[in-house]
Amino acid sequence: MKHDTRWSRAHRPARHLPLSSDLAGATCAALVPVASDPGVGEEVVVALLAVTEEEARHLAATEPFRVGVVAGLIPTGHGPVLGVLWTVADPAGGWEPLVVHQSLLDPADATALAPFRRLAAQSCWHLAVLGPDHVVHRWAALDNHFGLGESLEACVELGRALGPTDIAAAARAIERRWTPLDVLAAHDPPPVAAGRFLVDDLVALLAHALTQRDRTAARAVGAVASARGGMAAMELVLATYRARLGGARGADPDRLSRWWRGVGGWRE
Repeated sequence: MKHDTRWSRAHRPARHLPLSSDLAGATCAALVPVASDPGVGEEVVVALLAVTEEEARHLAATEPFRVGVVAGLIPTGHGPVLGVLWTVADPAGGWEPLVVHQSLLDPADATALAPFRRLAAQSCWHLAVLGPDHVVHRWAALDNHFGLGESLEACVELGRALGPTDIAAAARAIERRWTPLDVLAAHDPPPVAAGRFLVDDLVALLAHALTQRDRTAARAVGAVASARGGMAAMELVLATYRARLGGARGADPDRLSRWWRGVGGWRE
């Protein structure tokens, strides 16, 4: 059961959030522990930081204010990285969001994951839009139907199976190669909530493992998919993988599929 974090009708939230000095001048999504409503106690608040007051006012005035969060594993040469992407949809329509921020985490780092797990366990999320002076321009209350907890634990389980991560080197590699929008665009259709990433994650990790001929990683992908859906999940992962790889130059999905079976990817 989720922790009930919905504020009382009489509650008036703070107009300023005390944030750490390392967030000065940053534009990001930060998870901040706040004890705002005495009836709720301490909770984790999502703070969307804008670089300028003008950007903060523009974001705060956005209607409808539709927030999305997705979580998935990003394979790198320095180990798997758990990426959490926060978006605010453009009210004018279209795929590209008005705002996209990413958090890059070591899936084996329990301390870094703790605020995300706390947030996932809350019944209601409170999101604050802040300018550079950390004055709150808008509060939003969101019912927690995002499925973040399930996605986090699936990524943690798979990340541990794939081995250790040098998070500093892995994060630098990701940031050099992709913007947060690139990472978001890598998934089709564009996600609107966490929980839709598991198949895409497994497909991406399977492709990486097969091209590297990494038997340990391929077995790990197979084990996680089997545990989370048996043969039906395995068939979906392989079918999606084959569909995406089939048109690639030099790709032989049938050969790679047979190789995966040969190293035990199908065993439950």
